[in-house]
Amino acid sequence: MQPDDGGTGLAIAAAFLFGRLALATAILWAYKHFAPSGFKPFALCLAGGFLVLYTIEVVRYAGLHKARRPA
Repeated sequence: MQPDDGGTGLAIAAAFLFGRLALATAILWAYKHFAPSGFKPFALCLAGGFLVLYTIEVVRYAGLHKARRPA
């Protein structure tokens, strides 16, 4: 995100978030359909991975990884 055009960066982040949510939903549906016995562990791992990657993306878009703390 840039200070002069934060709306565009936010829209891009939101689009990627919803795109990944749609993909994750499709993967979960397919896994439940084809391998129902392993669905719960797979779903937990997929959701956990989604949260970790989204957190990394938010930090990257916010520029927090570039911020310097005073010594």
